[in-house]
Amino acid sequence: MRHEGFGIELVLAPLKQRQMELFVSKLGDERSMNAVVYHGAVVRAAVLAGWIAQPAWAVEDVDELEPLCVAWVAEQVGLAWKRVMEPDPKV
Repeated sequence: MRHEGFGIELVLAPLKQRQMELFVSKLGDERSMNAVVYHGAVVRAAVLAGWIAQPAWAVEDVDELEPLCVAWVAEQVGLAWKRVMEPDPKV
């Protein structure tokens, strides 16, 4: 998916169980995080767990993104989580 405002093309990798488990282990306890910290933690965990195929970000790159961009990427990561974890009601 492309976000014209941020000028990035975000491609998420097909998710496997190992990536889901690594994401959760890297995310930490999100209950104590405010929204800004949570969005950053989600995107960093996604980078570390191999969820983001493109752009080729390192964890440190997240620190240099605009906060709204981080929020958008975190939202896309959340939608990917939902797609693989919620059963299809049509099946």
